[in-house]
Amino acid sequence: MVKKVAVITFEQSSTAYEAFSKIKNSQGAAYTIKQFAVVEKNEAGTRFTVKDYLDLETQNKVFTDGFIGMIIGILVGPLGILFGWIIGDLVGMGRSAASQKKTRTIFDEISDRITAGQTGLLMYFDEGDEELLDTIVKTQLHGEITRFDYQTVKDQVEAMKKEHDKAEKELKA
Repeated sequence: MVKKVAVITFEQSSTAYEAFSKIKNSQGAAYTIKQFAVVEKNEAGTRFTVKDYLDLETQNKVFTDGFIGMIIGILVGPLGILFGWIIGDLVGMGRSAASQKKTRTIFDEISDRITAGQTGLLMYFDEGDEELLDTIVKTQLHGEITRFDYQTVKDQVEAMKKEHDKAEKELKA
């Protein structure tokens, strides 16, 4: 089994809730969920909201304490907005400045995959075989799943946390 993070989206936002239930109840030999969240991006495309959350790794009911919670925290937190890493035009940077960034992060990918007004899923899980999830998401529910290597995501989360700490320190100085 390989640790992964996935973003799962559907044309119909209501399908995300069906997928949340179906994926949660289908885990077993092919994949094991650690943390799983239903997230919604507002109509303006400026904010993410957690609609449902499951933490099977630590049994924690508060999403902000888990790995997915850290990702969501960066998506909705002031650092993502301040630096324009997620939604550059919030601080007047516009699309051209955002497109000049040299590297793309998991946060850019999530923001791109879950569009304004859309509900999607974020999942941190172990996976041995992609076939079952692909069947549920792509074949049965006609959605899309984008997988990311856990270590790559973890490194980006840690880098963003360091940037956040640095920015807070500078603001206090």
